[in-house]
Amino acid sequence: MNLQQLMYANLSIYMILMLLVVTVGSTHVLADNQCDFLIQKEQNVIGVE
Repeated sequence: MNLQQLMYANLSIYMILMLLVVTVGSTHVLADNQCDFLIQKEQNVIGVE
């Protein structure tokens, strides 16, 4: 298995993972909102400091 084949294999695995993340993310909007809330909380703490 040469380097080019290895790269293509990694790319296909990466694409499948991205598809999974997108489908899971779109079905779990609630989890996304929670993540946004946590990010805002961190930004507020940084702003206070």
